[in-house]
Amino acid sequence: GLSWLVPAIPLLKEKVPHRNIDFYWGNDHDLLQKLKQGHLDAVVSSVRMNESNLRSIALHKEDYVLVCSDQYWQTHQHHMHAHCAEYLTLIDTASHLPLFRYFLDALQVDELWDFKSIELMGTIAAVHARILSHAGIAVLPKYFVHEDLIQKKLHQIHSEIKLPHDFFRLIWRADHVLLSALQTLSDNLKSIDLT
Repeated sequence: GLSWLVPAIPLLKEKVPHRNIDFYWGNDHDLLQKLKQGHLDAVVSSVRMNESNLRSIALHKEDYVLVCSDQYWQTHQHHMHAHCAEYLTLIDTASHLPLFRYFLDALQVDELWDFKSIELMGTIAAVHARILSHAGIAVLPKYFVHEDLIQKKLHQIHSEIKLPHDFFRLIWRADHVLLSALQTLSDNLKSIDLT
């Protein structure tokens, strides 16, 4: 979420000048633990959760695309299929491959994709940097790579396959004392495009 939130700071300050927003980055488990413990007021994430003491509201739809650099495409375009273990490197954020899962979920049949190697980067910004350095393939949010696709720095792989979407969500504790302020924040965030 920081890739979208940090550029939004001036607009958020303009909408509510007296509001103070501090940012904290972490993985979903870490963020939700800190939220439950009261160390964070709210979390912006695409994580799905079903906990009775937490509330969430969808802020923006996130579309996903499978991409690689144009140079990587030129070298490996004939290997962009399942059973490509000797050729391709997959880059993702975590060991359970949360980004690549969007691509696997979109396939009509169960396909086991093997890779020469898998690199885990922790953040989509790091995944993006590795992709731009011609290191492999990855699923990334479309808003995050839109300009790279237009400028032909990145190539969309299997564009005929429609990947499932997700949502950026604002998540908070149901008993939070600042519910009104969090509702205002969610309204403000909804008004800021994912660009």
